[in-house]
Amino acid sequence: MPALAEWTNGLLTQPEGSWDGDLASWDVSDVVTPWPFRTAIPGHSAAAPSRVVVRVNSPAPPDPIVNVIRQASELLHLPPGWNSYGAKPIANEAVEAAIAFLVEAIPAIPNVVAPAVVPTVRGGLQLEWRRQGVDLEIEFGPDATGSWYAEDRDTEETVEAPLVVDDVAFRRWLGRASG
Repeated sequence: MPALAEWTNGLLTQPEGSWDGDLASWDVSDVVTPWPFRTAIPGHSAAAPSRVVVRVNSPAPPDPIVNVIRQASELLHLPPGWNSYGAKPIANEAVEAAIAFLVEAIPAIPNVVAPAVVPTVRGGLQLEWRRQGVDLEIEFGPDATGSWYAEDRDTEETVEAPLVVDDVAFRRWLGRASG
């Protein structure tokens, strides 16, 4: 996936560029404070709030997806050992890949249901839908590689594959789990 964002002066940003006439540039930015338990971890002091800015030159995603983008960005504040068992901090590349996926793949789904955003111990993040008997998990590793796993709990059908957004089987599962 192409880089969607870059670090500039402590900000996760993408420079604005040109776009087609009917596409509107949108942005979402927040002051993101560290997770409350960060100060409770020995050896870690509370960090000052930082600002995460994401600018995308495409139609604005639905509000639930904008909230997921915010949640994914907040994971960048997790310190090493955030789970008390030596988990790695979440990699910028994993967050960038997840945001790119959300912006590129999700707006096409009407009435989308937002996924849960879950950090992984290896420094990646996972988007999860558990809906209508279908589980869909999309994992973005610290190197920005994506993979997905889906299961229909009624039929016990399962699929696991590398993430290819245009894959017909993937789009079918995504529609079932998120729409």
